[in-house]
Amino acid sequence: MPTRPTRGRITGDPTVGEPGNRSRIRLDVIPGRDQSLGVSSENQNLRNHPEMTTDTLSAWLTQVKLPAGNFLRELMSCTLNWIMEEEVATLIGARPHQRRSQRSNQRNGYRKRGWKTCVGYLELLIPKLRKGSYFPQFLKRRCLVEETLLGVVREAWVSGVSTRSMKRLAVVLGTPNLSRSQVSRICRELDQRVQEFRQRPIEGDWMFLWLDATYLKVRLDGHVRSVAVLIAMGVDSEGRREVLGLDVVSSESRHSWSEFLRSLQHRGLKPVRLIISDEHEGLKAAIAAVMPSRRQRCRVHFMRNLLAHVPRSDQARVAELIRSAFRTDEPETARESSGTPANPAPSEANQPSESPCRWQQVPDQLAAQYPQISEMMIQAQNDVLASQQFPLAWQSQLHSTNPIERLNREIKRRTDAVGVFPDVDSILRLVGTLLLQQNRQWQHEKHYLDPGAIRPIVAGA
Repeated sequence: MPTRPTRGRITGDPTVGEPGNRSRIRLDVIPGRDQSLGVSSENQNLRNHPEMTTDTLSAWLTQVKLPAGNFLRELMSCTLNWIMEEEVATLIGARPHQRRSQRSNQRNGYRKRGWKTCVGYLELLIPKLRKGSYFPQFLKRRCLVEETLLGVVREAWVSGVSTRSMKRLAVVLGTPNLSRSQVSRICRELDQRVQEFRQRPIEGDWMFLWLDATYLKVRLDGHVRSVAVLIAMGVDSEGRREVLGLDVVSSESRHSWSEFLRSLQHRGLKPVRLIISDEHEGLKAAIAAVMPSRRQRCRVHFMRNLLAHVPRSDQARVAELIRSAFRTDEPETARESSGTPANPAPSEANQPSESPCRWQQVPDQLAAQYPQISEMMIQAQNDVLASQQFPLAWQSQLHSTNPIERLNREIKRRTDAVGVFPDVDSILRLVGTLLLQQNRQWQHEKHYLDPGAIRPIVAGA
């Protein structure tokens, strides 16, 4: 059984180093415990001098034969061992071999624990108890190497390494006994972070909100089913984007989207200036019922719906004609007559679009050959052109769901390595961690939209 560390007591005036200071320092050396301090049998004569002054302390330290450069390490080791002894004595109500009625427990030897510090590797002796356990507050439950290994396992799992392949990675890291179930248990520690991320308060003013869903496969009741992962992304009044919400539901019904939007409102989301989404009926109905804001229909999805009614041989011509409908008319003659320079200043790009677009002309050109497309364009005019009330420089970010589709592609890239999830909790764990990491990355990137152009819009509300 390892021996107890040496205890020392310092008495007298703590002020040292002043001329004439004769503070007295008493070292209580317990017989048989000198080896924990590194004191050999050649230093036994020091026991005959338990009291010494600060003037002779330096001489005494030079007489104690310690390995060169190890004094601070041994001193720290002794001090920490003494601290643990005092904590255990306070915890159980008695010192070693002391008979007291207040004693609540018995010591049961020691266990060794190494600790890497700035002065070197320390060998500590942690006291054990017969009932319960004791662990010092200045140590962590896992050492630095263990925490690093667990962090590598979690990061590899989030990055796409499956639990089956994790065993080969663990062998390379020097942990050959890491099983798939252990990997799963290690990754479950991410659940608390994801839960805090999903339930955090939504503070401040938010200008724009993107809503979309992606589908993943999960095993439920012994059957593989597809579930919808609902995601909400927003841009605040400072032009920074952030993932605001995440949930897993059975389908994209009106009820599912309504509950998702209500959860965002309960967390503090205020009405936004514009909601960008696709044309899903359940999502449209939920927005109208819960969050009646102006909605921008995704232009990319709209183009696909139109071209589905056009023969493949004529799709290129019709697509170019429809794209021209979104462009604003800025004729050079108008600029010259008004005295406006041909190349406007950068600040002009941040002004709302006031030039009429060619939307009214294109349906008329397509009416004879493709009347269905012409009718669809007329009906969708208000939704497809909703983003044109904002500055021209923002149109590429606001007219479609491409920003949130990029998130969905990243989720798909990572979840393809999993295939079928064992339960819904594992979906939330992985997707939530991915979105949490994306949020942190966005915080260090430049503004998604120019904050200088947003402030006048917010001030004019």
